[in-house]
This record gives sequence, C-alpha cells and structure tokens, in this order.
Amino acid sequence: MKHQNGFSLLEVLIAVVILSFGLLALAGLQLVSLSSNQSAGTRSTATTLAYDMVDRMKANMAGVQAGQYSGIAGSDNACEAVHYDDVHAAPAACTVTELAQDDVYDWKKTVAGLLPSGSGTVCIDSTPSSAACDGAGLSYAVRVSWNDKPKNQSAVTKSVAIGFQP
Repeated sequence: MKHQNGFSLLEVLIAVVILSFGLLALAGLQLVSLSSNQSAGTRSTATTLAYDMVDRMKANMAGVQAGQYSGIAGSDNACEAVHYDDVHAAPAACTVTELAQDDVYDWKKTVAGLLPSGSGTVCIDSTPSSAACDGAGLSYAVRVSWNDKPKNQSAVTKSVAIGFQP
C-alpha cells in the first residue's frame, strides 16, 4: 500500500479560497460596525446638545416663564453669559430676553457646527415628541435634527426631541 504524505495542491487551494471568503465577510462586518458606531456617536452628540439647551433654559427660568425661548431664531448680542465651573449665569446687565436670545444663538451655532446639516428648534408644544410645534400646552420641546448618511445610501434626516416642563 502506498501512503500519502501531506496535502495535495487542490486541497490547499480550496482551503485558501474558503479562508479568503471568511476574511472578506469579516471586513464587511467591520465596515457595518464602523458605520453604525458613527451613527450612534452622532445621535449621542445630538442628545447632549438637546440637554445643553434644557440646562440653559433652567439657568434662565425667568426667561422660560416669560416665553422668551419659544420659536426664536436667537441673535448674537452684547449680552454674553458667563461660565464659572460649568455653571451658566447671566451678568447683572443682561435681561432675561437678551440671555434667551444669546442662548439660542450660541446653541444653534454649536448644533450646526457639530452635526452634519444640524439644526435645532425650541418651542412650546403640547406633544414634545411630535415633529411640529403647536404652540399650546405647558411643555417646551427642544428638537435637534441632522442628516445621517449610512455607507452607500442616501442621507436620512434624524432627530432627537426632549421635553421640558418648567
């Protein structure tokens, strides 16, 4: 009887082809994972930005109760908020309206800078999770939206809405 020693060339070729397909599948999984991770990171940033606006509103409760934050575009006025140890406080010469205008302006600028096609709105809304503001109710809605473009797909508008009731 004749005994065979080692593998034949055909067996080695089949093993290399199977290994190659496995490595290609692994690379595809890694790409999907990176895309999903980027999307989750963007959503996390949007949520943090929405809570940032809620914190600004809590620091200017007189402006919130006067309705100064609802539906405004914001403006870059001379009234700048002072930050001490992450505490948002208004200078003595700053009115609640000026602080609200400055808060919204700074916040919208930050949203536009950190998120792809990012935009933010603050309004009074009875259902903060809805897409549009109805101007009714006691709650404020802080909404952040951006374009999320998964790999090889067209951009999809995503949004985060946070409700705030003073």
